[in-house]
Amino acid sequence: MAFVEDPHITEARQQFLREVEQGTSVRTTLPRPELAGRSLHQVWVEEDHEAVLRWMQEQEAFARASAERHSNDPAFMAMLRERQAEVRRRNAERDCRRPTHRHTA
Repeated sequence: MAFVEDPHITEARQQFLREVEQGTSVRTTLPRPELAGRSLHQVWVEEDHEAVLRWMQEQEAFARASAERHSNDPAFMAMLRERQAEVRRRNAERDCRRPTHRHTA
């Protein structure tokens, strides 16, 4: 069975690479110590595309490992559930206060 990647992740990678190529965001123009003080945009312009892709893979691996660690931490997951419930309560309260606009014929 072939692995099918989430299309949202694919689109996010493509969007990020467009930002790197164009140098259109702070996250792509800040100097990075792991790239010898160069920005992702500089590295891309210098045509070291492999270095940018390696950096992206390292960041994704770090994020996956972090998510895995946190998902196995019962206290962290309880805190997330509490925050999620609080956001839902606030949204419900806000929605109750929002005026309704009904048009009558």
